[in-house]
Amino acid sequence: MSFILVVEDNPANVALISEVLEDEGHDFVVARNGAEGLAYAFDLMPDMILMDVSLPLISGLDATSILKGEAKTRDIPIMALTAHAMAGDKDECLRAGCDEYETKPITPGRVMNKVKLLIDNRDPAFVEQLERTRRHNGMAVRYGDDDALHDLVEELREELAQARTQLEAKVSEVSSFESHLQEEQRVQQDARHALEAQVAQLSEEKAELQQEVESQFAELQSARDQARKAATLLAKRSSEGSGAPEEALAALKRAHAAELQALADEHGRALARAGSAGGSAGFDALMRRVEELERRDQSSTSNAAVLQAELRRARQTASAAQRALRTLQTSLRSAVDASFNDALNANVEAHVK
Repeated sequence: MSFILVVEDNPANVALISEVLEDEGHDFVVARNGAEGLAYAFDLMPDMILMDVSLPLISGLDATSILKGEAKTRDIPIMALTAHAMAGDKDECLRAGCDEYETKPITPGRVMNKVKLLIDNRDPAFVEQLERTRRHNGMAVRYGDDDALHDLVEELREELAQARTQLEAKVSEVSSFESHLQEEQRVQQDARHALEAQVAQLSEEKAELQQEVESQFAELQSARDQARKAATLLAKRSSEGSGAPEEALAALKRAHAAELQALADEHGRALARAGSAGGSAGFDALMRRVEELERRDQSSTSNAAVLQAELRRARQTASAAQRALRTLQTSLRSAVDASFNDALNANVEAHVK
C-alpha cells in the first residue's frame, strides 16, 4: 500500500481516479491546482504523483519542473495525465521531468500497472530516506491518524490563501506602478512635444532676427556707399574749386592793371593837351583813381583769402564727416551684433527654463 498525491481539478477525473486507487488499496490526497499540489508534495512527500497537465495557478508541467529541480522531491515519480494525445505532447511532458505519460480518458488497468512499475522502480535509498522523514514528522497519512492529515491540509490551505492574498497585493501594486509609469511617460511625451514646439518657434524667431540683421546690414552698406560717393563728390568739388580764387584774383589783377594802364595813358594824353595848370588837377584825379583801384585790389585779395579760408573749413568739415560716418558705421554694427546676441541668449534661456 502506497501514498499517492493526485493533482487534478476536474471533478469527474478526481472521482474516477479516487475509485481506482481505493480499489487497489492505496492511500491518496487530492490537490485542486498546481500551487496546492506543490505544497502537498513538499510537506507530505508522497510515494508518487499523478499530475494533470492543465491546472489553474501553476500548470502541471511547471509544477513538475519545480519538483524535479529540488533535491528533496526530484526522486518522486510523476505520471502526467493529459487529454492531448499527440506525439509532441508526450515529448513535452518527458522534457519537463515526468517519468510516465497517460492520456485521458484513462484506462484503469493500464494506469495502475504504470503506477506499480514506477513505485517498484524507485531508488531504495530514496525509499528509505522517505520512510525516515515520515517517521520523523509523525505523519500517519491514512495509517491511523486522519485528523492529523486533515489539520495539515487545512494549514496548507491557509498558507496558500495567505500567499494568494500577498500575490494579489503585489499584482495590484505592480498595476498601480504601471499606471503611474504610463502617466509619467505621457507627461514626458507632452513635455517633449512642447519643447519641440518651443525649439521650432525659437528657430523661426532666430531666422527672422537674422533676416532683420541682414536687412539692417544692407541698409548700413547702402549708407556707407552713399557716404563714399558723397565724400568722392565733395573731394572732386573741393579739387575743382581749390584754384578758383587764385585764378579769379589773377584775372582781376590783370584787369585792374590793364584798366590802370589805360587810365594812365588817357590822363597822360589829357595832361599833355591841358598844359601845366590843368595837369596838376588831372594828376590829382589820376592818383585818386589809382588809390581807388588799389583799394579794389586789396578788397579782391581779401575776398580771395576769405574764399580760401572757407575752402579749408569745407575740407575740414568733409574730413570730420567721413570720420563721424566711420564711427557711426562701427557703432551701428556693434549695436546690431549685441542686439542679435542678447535676443538669441534671451530666447535660449527662456527655452531652457
